[in-house]
Amino acid sequence: MQILVTHRRRNPWLWFGPVPRISSVDTIEKALAQDGFILAREHPSLARTLNRRWRAGHLQRLHPGVFADPAQVSPRLRLRALCRWAPQAVFHDATAVSLWLDQEPRTPLQLAHPSSLCAPATVRLTHRRIAAEHIHRTHGLTLASPSYAGAEVAAHDDGQAAMHLLRKGMVSIDALYEAATALTATRGHPERMRVLRSLAANPWSPAERRLHALLSGVSGWVANRRLRLDGPTVIPDVLFEASRLVVEVDGYQVHGGLAAFQRDRDRQNLLVGHGYPVLRLTWQDLADRPEYCLSLIRQTDRVWNLHADAIDVVD
Repeated sequence: MQILVTHRRRNPWLWFGPVPRISSVDTIEKALAQDGFILAREHPSLARTLNRRWRAGHLQRLHPGVFADPAQVSPRLRLRALCRWAPQAVFHDATAVSLWLDQEPRTPLQLAHPSSLCAPATVRLTHRRIAAEHIHRTHGLTLASPSYAGAEVAAHDDGQAAMHLLRKGMVSIDALYEAATALTATRGHPERMRVLRSLAANPWSPAERRLHALLSGVSGWVANRRLRLDGPTVIPDVLFEASRLVVEVDGYQVHGGLAAFQRDRDRQNLLVGHGYPVLRLTWQDLADRPEYCLSLIRQTDRVWNLHADAIDVVD
């Protein structure tokens, strides 16, 4: 009796040995390396392991169910983890302003969410739906736009944030007004609109805003108009276009130090050298003798207008 033996060709792609297992620790380490944190709800099979490693001190809990390597925790990581923990949430108000200005936000963090949410103790939650056009997503963060945040905080910061954002060129007066229309039903809206109306001339500081208020009955001037003077760009606080008169005002704190002193003189010399007379006022001038300041500005503007007319006649 003959036995026919056949040899099957082994498929090289098949593995008949034990299947390699990826440990839960490896999965955790991979997630930490990729995002800096790991959410238990995204890895339900690892929930017990995550809690065990947290209790053992190998992980730090940033928010409920959110863990990170203690050595890698930073304020920005906490913010990104919070956005991942609550995907529909938006940083707004002073928190959004701080983030736009590259400052570390203070706690409690201000978060808006379209529905009820059991937020961590470090978060102040506002039940609000912010329209998509006022939301920005950047570097793992979801936050209100600069114009929305600047208009929002104007209700309680007297326009400080809005002026800072204006000075950095991140918002415009029109954008602030447009954002304010989305905040009509929020607390402090009448005060918000009063403050925004006081910023209509584009002041970049409280001192400039006071100067603008003083000049509210005077025509022919613009605020923070960029002047290119043979290369350098100078931005006067106030410029009377017809007479070329520049009015500069120093705020609460005068910039000290030799370097700042020299920059101010170089700036003023550059303006005068290009035919722009300069008046310098202080916060004290505007606060204690506004009538004198207004009279001085009017008189100087009148003189230099006559000077400009005389030049035109000679030409």
